[in-house]
Amino acid sequence: MTAIEKMRARKWGVFNHYLCTPGRDAIYETDLSDWNKTVDSFDAERLAYQLHQMGAGYYFITLVHGNEYMIAPNATYDKLMGVSAGTLCPRRDLVLDIYNALQKYGIDLCLYFNCLSPFNNTFSRQYRERVGIFADRLPEPQKDVLTRENAEKFVASWSEVLREFAIRYGDKVKMWWLDSCYDYAGYTDGLLKYYHDAIKAGNPDALIGFNKAELLLSPDSEMQRSCKYETLTCGERNTFDYYPKSGDVDGALAHLLIPLGKERNFCGRWCAPDTDYTRDFIRAYIEKVNAVGGIVTVDMFVEPNGSFTDKQREALSVR
Repeated sequence: MTAIEKMRARKWGVFNHYLCTPGRDAIYETDLSDWNKTVDSFDAERLAYQLHQMGAGYYFITLVHGNEYMIAPNATYDKLMGVSAGTLCPRRDLVLDIYNALQKYGIDLCLYFNCLSPFNNTFSRQYRERVGIFADRLPEPQKDVLTRENAEKFVASWSEVLREFAIRYGDKVKMWWLDSCYDYAGYTDGLLKYYHDAIKAGNPDALIGFNKAELLLSPDSEMQRSCKYETLTCGERNTFDYYPKSGDVDGALAHLLIPLGKERNFCGRWCAPDTDYTRDFIRAYIEKVNAVGGIVTVDMFVEPNGSFTDKQREALSVR
């Protein structure tokens, strides 16, 4: 079986934005002053068991999202940020612990990486000064951040952080979902190739999606690949209202990523607790996408300790 065929057989999985933009969202009350304590609280065994009970075939978690904190050690990142080990990256390798827990139930591990993270956090200026890029100002809003002549220098630098992760985890990671690869941010196929090569250095068979959310705007839109290196469509949507016509999108696996949460003020349904979807609705949606060869990833709310809410677990129990 090819890598695409193997993931197609998994049918559906769960996505967690771990501590999505903490400090800006009232849902999270975790004190991030001791990042090691926060990551140490994550119960990987309980997470894996809950996923197994729900029947998930794979699991995504964010390596870094909306702030400067990683969920696993990365010496390249520490050096670029000018911090000591255990400061922004925890001493614990949470990714490896999650992988080991998932293996007991035959659930595949997948990872999220943000391709503009250095521009989203309080360490941005220090990082950019160290690598000699954009040291004069912070982009506000995030537009044209990669259109200057030093864009390649930034991407080459940031992709080395990704490469360290990719090589460490190797074929333990089956799919990578790369965020913020937007045209308006200046990303081109040539720049995205840096990230592609970094991931393939760890696992030549890994499927990769490069998120350009503007590619899927309405139920009538045709799903398409975001670049020539993409083997997994990102498929980011806000609701369960799109059905791909085929599981193959110009050689890429048709994949949808949709939030389960109940709408709220800050991020809409993303990363939100509770839900207004029923178990029967979710089951029917996944089955319909699976019928044409596509897969569905459902974004769930996760507590800092790695647990899910009862209502969302019940809605997603599709066995």
